[in-house]
Amino acid sequence: MKKFAILSLIALFLSLSTPLMVRAEQLAGAKAAIICIPGLTQSSKTYDKLTQSMAPHGIMVKAIDVKGFANAIGEDGKQEQINFNATMDLVKDTADQLKKDNNDIPVFVLGESTGGTFAMLIADKYPGYIDGIICSAPTWKVTGMKKVAVYQILDMTVLRSRKRGLAVGSVFHRVTDDKKLRKELAQLESRRQRFTVVEAMKFLMFTKRLPLIANSIDKMPVLFVQGMKDKLSQPTETALLFKNIATSRKTFIVDSDAEHLIYEEGQFSENLLLSLRDWVLNAAGGATPLTPKGVLFAKENMAKKKAGQVDKVFSAAGVTPDDSIARQQVDKVDNVSVAKF
Repeated sequence: MKKFAILSLIALFLSLSTPLMVRAEQLAGAKAAIICIPGLTQSSKTYDKLTQSMAPHGIMVKAIDVKGFANAIGEDGKQEQINFNATMDLVKDTADQLKKDNNDIPVFVLGESTGGTFAMLIADKYPGYIDGIICSAPTWKVTGMKKVAVYQILDMTVLRSRKRGLAVGSVFHRVTDDKKLRKELAQLESRRQRFTVVEAMKFLMFTKRLPLIANSIDKMPVLFVQGMKDKLSQPTETALLFKNIATSRKTFIVDSDAEHLIYEEGQFSENLLLSLRDWVLNAAGGATPLTPKGVLFAKENMAKKKAGQVDKVFSAAGVTPDDSIARQQVDKVDNVSVAKF
């Protein structure tokens, strides 16, 4: 029962959505491109605001859907199943097409939530096609795992006829404190509500490999982003995964006020948007730090308890927040300290 619960739960958190055909796209004067992978049963539309916000900075955003995570019926009349290889091939082909259509510009992969762990898998399998990865709140270890797993078991058995799954609903209840957004996410008909045991097994095998996959990413620049108000992904676990990344060209951003949703659904702050812009443009120009770097976004009056929790996260990641956050080279935006990369 316990094993089954864990398997079922993992199926929830690696969720993405259904694939789009690769199309030629261009942005005049583009300096870099980002391919975005959504999280739990999200679609490519979740990155619409990020796409619009990045364009003025010369960064093209192309969001994809991932096969097997939408409420979609295949040619055999059955629910489409998760397909890891199809997803990775779609990202590879999209990156290849973006380079061809835009003078070989650098292409990065951004994945949020489960998409963040997927980005690592792509970096491991197709390092020659992408120039770096951004992992936002990657959910390989989650808070409340057992409870959601029990919900998933009920969804697959006695509550099979129920329209909306309890497990998926439980997850969306924790991705944000914005009640209106939470309700909108939970009620979308396009969302897949249940996953099979076979799919759960695939996820289990995948997540067990994540530390090894992280250790194989040894050359390309990597950015991790984590919010301290995240009620789904455990900040310390994100930090430990970051520490396993082999490359020294890695940066870990912690925002004391961010939730689980960061770049999805337009939930990013101005600071997080600009930090992403700066990191991508620096990486595109080969100017990422040569040693691991920690960055903290926090209000100056952050409580001692929260400060202690933040210290533990950075300690687990093996990095110390740059002193420039508190002392030098600091811009002030709405009383928030913004680090320069």
